[in-house]
Amino acid sequence: MVHHVWLGDGPVASPWPDTENVLFVAYNSVAEASCFLALGWPPMTHTLDLYVEFKQRANDTLPSYNLLAALAYFGIDSIDHCTKTYWRDVAIRGGPFTSEERDGLLAYCQTDVDALLELYPKMFPKLDWVRAVQRGRYQLEVAKMEHVGVPMDVELYERVRRQWERIKLELIEQVNPIYGVFVDGRFVHELFAKYILSRGFEWDVTDTSGRLRTDDDYLRGQARRYPELEQLRQLLKLLNQFKRLSIGVDGGRNRGPLMPFATKTSRNAPKARLSLFSGPRWIRGFIRPGDGKALVYTDWSAQEFGVLGALSTDPAMIEGYRSGDPYLHFAYRSGAVPHGTPRKECENAREQHKVVILAQQYGQSIVGLRDTLGCTTAKAKRLYRDYREAFPVLDDWLEDVTNDAMIRMRCQALHGWQMRLTDDTSHRTVQNFFAQANGAEMLRRAVIQLADAGVQVVMPVHDAVLVECDAEDVTATAATVEQIMGDVSEELLLGRLRLRTSSEIYGPGERVIEAGGREMWDRITGEVGE
Repeated sequence: MVHHVWLGDGPVASPWPDTENVLFVAYNSVAEASCFLALGWPPMTHTLDLYVEFKQRANDTLPSYNLLAALAYFGIDSIDHCTKTYWRDVAIRGGPFTSEERDGLLAYCQTDVDALLELYPKMFPKLDWVRAVQRGRYQLEVAKMEHVGVPMDVELYERVRRQWERIKLELIEQVNPIYGVFVDGRFVHELFAKYILSRGFEWDVTDTSGRLRTDDDYLRGQARRYPELEQLRQLLKLLNQFKRLSIGVDGGRNRGPLMPFATKTSRNAPKARLSLFSGPRWIRGFIRPGDGKALVYTDWSAQEFGVLGALSTDPAMIEGYRSGDPYLHFAYRSGAVPHGTPRKECENAREQHKVVILAQQYGQSIVGLRDTLGCTTAKAKRLYRDYREAFPVLDDWLEDVTNDAMIRMRCQALHGWQMRLTDDTSHRTVQNFFAQANGAEMLRRAVIQLADAGVQVVMPVHDAVLVECDAEDVTATAATVEQIMGDVSEELLLGRLRLRTSSEIYGPGERVIEAGGREMWDRITGEVGE
């Protein structure tokens, strides 16, 4: 039975009053679930999302994983790309629609349904049903989070947005007397080269233009090496990221697509220009709970380090994690500081060793580590050698799982997500996969279990969640969130390690501003008189 529904004709009742005994099959079901939430229809408890299952089956082998790509992959005829684009643009344009457009849009939607009827039996034999339905459940929770959105100070945001061009020029005027690299609000590479030469700083050039490098990854390392560059680095990053200030705002809240399963490791990948959590830290200052509401931001401490320690069963990593500060523990093991030295007396060494751990987890090269730290190549090599010597079991385990993946041409996380390998897949990509894919699964499980416990998650953030609740319940809510996230980590890591969690609580009207973003926030909002 096929139902064609045109919502312009008035309210429409849900065609499935009993969702507990229905399996909802869709392709990228977040869109459909979002529609159902907007219509007030009951959410589909059991969802099979063929987009997610196709993505993990062919992961990292195709340029696109949309429905047309899936149909082509299985040799199924489909609507042509131009026709699909035309009707999608008509739908996005909005009404009023002619009768021909109404008929055409309904027919266009029917082509997707017909395609699923052919795609489903092709994918059925290799579906991992338990995990597939759990991934489908996460898609429902994503739709809910997108529907609810993140509370924000829209009035202040609009004031900053309207004056953004003036603010950028004012910030340039504040900084330029120090560096002299801007003319009429424009960054001039030749003046930048003159400044760097005058200061005697060592600097790399780009492979293409031969100009001095100004990418933020490189500048961050150089600013560590030459601290006077930090103000310029922050300004250039702001100017590059926000030529226009345009955050997704709807109904007094930040809303935008979370893009679940978008990366090869299955992490979410929300667009930085739409999400307050994907841009620089200062922009989170617009996040603010309303009257009688509070926010809880809870994250796993050193998630990737803990995941790799548990997977590899490296006793040194597990000991380091349980010490409460794996970065300082690594500095002790490498001999950079005497064992037992208080953190406040060796903050620089701890930060440096933290960078090494994160760089190793993300598969950064020696040159990349050198640039990030702003150190010599020889020192970067020595720090990586110290890492391998400090955690030898991990080093051997990564070598084994990487070689195995290269032989089988695929690698797989603990609970099913896989990535296909090609001749172009690097060892670094494979090694990074295990921490990220298992970390992503941990986050998805936590979001689902928090929803089951009645906790309102409004944003998943890599290794953390942002939760909204009544202000009077905030302490109990934070405790519940930490308990569930700890339980999830221990379960997923096979009982080998329980990851620590920590929470930041923001009461009614309190802004979500981290220390690293405070200075820029104050400078920007000072221009409009917060």
